[in-house]
Amino acid sequence: MYKTVETVQKIKNVAREKGIKISDMLSACGLSKNALASMRAGSWASAESMAKIADYLGVSMDYLLGRAKERAGHNIIIGGDNGNFSPIACDISSPKMDELSAELLEIFAELNTRQKVEVMAYAISLKG
Repeated sequence: MYKTVETVQKIKNVAREKGIKISDMLSACGLSKNALASMRAGSWASAESMAKIADYLGVSMDYLLGRAKERAGHNIIIGGDNGNFSPIACDISSPKMDELSAELLEIFAELNTRQKVEVMAYAISLKG
C-alpha cells in the first residue's frame, strides 16, 4: 500500500525545495543520520518520527505517505500559505503595515525554514 522508497523521495524533494539539508532535518527531529536509508531499504520510521519530519517540513503525514496531494501541514501557517513559508503572502505596502513590521517580514522571507520555525517559536513565546 505505502512504499517507503516513494516516501523517502517526497521527503527529499520537499527538503530540497525548501532549502533544508537532510542532515539538519534529521538532527532537529532527533533521528539518526541513517533514518532515510533505513526507510529506503523498506523499514518504516515510527509514526512519531514521521510526524516530526512532516512538521519540520511543513507538510502533512498524509502527503508524505501519498494519501493526499495537498501538502498542508499542521504547523505554523503564515499568510494562508499552508505551512510553505516562502514567499510570505503579505502586502508590505499596506497602510496597516508599520515600518518595523515590514522590515521584519523582509528579513523573515530571507531565512531558511529551520530559522523561520525558531523565530516563530520565539515570537509565540513572547506573545504568551
